[in-house]
Amino acid sequence: MSVSEKTILNKLQLLASKVGGRLFRNNSGMAWAGQVKRINPTTVLITNAVPIKYGLANGSGDLAGALPVVITNDMVGKKVFVFTNYEVKMNTTRTTEEQTNFHNMVMSLGGISIIERFTSDEIEGNKFNDIIDKFQRSISTS
Repeated sequence: MSVSEKTILNKLQLLASKVGGRLFRNNSGMAWAGQVKRINPTTVLITNAVPIKYGLANGSGDLAGALPVVITNDMVGKKVFVFTNYEVKMNTTRTTEEQTNFHNMVMSLGGISIIERFTSDEIEGNKFNDIIDKFQRSISTS
């Protein structure tokens, strides 16, 4: 079976919604902006070019958002959204040092951060329950 990161990310976003959270796709990279002159259908010339970095932060996960956590009675039982970072790794992709650092920073500040390796794009059944359990364990240990 073919492994599709997009399928996994979509399923994880639906899962987060089912448990009351929201996870958003967090593409990151660098692009150029400036005055554009089209040379041909596949080539453009950018003058006065400036680089623009996009995405949450260097090393941030594929999905970013928040999950709801009910605060204990000493905090009047309020519900708060806890920042959540989710990095999806496929069969052969490796976690970068920047991703590990971002993961550790989120965890140290009381957020939820998960780096998950997938060998197929199925998250139902045991995988589905494992991921929900991982959310719950992350919430209870943060």
